[in-house]
Amino acid sequence: MPFPLIPSPNGDALAPYLRRRPNVALPAGCGFVLPDAGATLVFRTGGQREPMLALIGPKSRLRTLPRLDGASASVQFKSGGAGRFFRNSMDTMTDTKVALDELWGTEASVLLDRLMSARTPADATALLHGALLQRMSRSQPSTIDRKIDWAVSRLARLDDQGTVAELARSVGLSDRHFRRTFTARVGLSPQQFGAVCRFRSAVNQAMRASDETWATIAAATGYTDQSHMSRAFVRMTGSPPGQLLRAIQTGA
Repeated sequence: MPFPLIPSPNGDALAPYLRRRPNVALPAGCGFVLPDAGATLVFRTGGQREPMLALIGPKSRLRTLPRLDGASASVQFKSGGAGRFFRNSMDTMTDTKVALDELWGTEASVLLDRLMSARTPADATALLHGALLQRMSRSQPSTIDRKIDWAVSRLARLDDQGTVAELARSVGLSDRHFRRTFTARVGLSPQQFGAVCRFRSAVNQAMRASDETWATIAAATGYTDQSHMSRAFVRMTGSPPGQLLRAIQTGA
């Protein structure tokens, strides 16, 4: 089953960093996840295996999901949101899974013990939220954090992204410094981030409007033309748009 997304009881504090719902809804039991600039904090009791508490980093390409037994809970971060809680360089976590104790040390071990005692996924999710709030309380976002957050929101606006050089000038950074800092905080380069945003926007539009042509969707989501979009889909997922959409719809 897909990871449950449960609203935080402390939603106001965590809202700038967490998603309330997936921005592309996949069928239950779907065997893959799509490219995504956001990270996910996952807990699974493990069933017949060892329990897992890990951070799944941003995804620049489609990933298949192994079959995992046991109950689960998770927190999905908005694009760039995980950097507020994981000061390690997010680009080292792209397209991979990292055990939380490698990032938080003994704090993760204590959290895992508490999660194993949770009675429901809702209780486990509340514990994950509490751990994030505790880490938030120890520091405030830096000026550079706020600059990158602004750049993320600007790049996510497909109708007015601007060039990377223009974004760098807008936040008062050199082009090189901006690219390096953006990638470390978000886990994807500015170019990769823009590509993933266009991809997910196109997938969402195709799922909402089945009567639209791919050429129309390409024009509406920032691609030069349908061929440009098809190349991007194949590069990130291994499948052209039509084939990928059928896989999403069937969960295959």
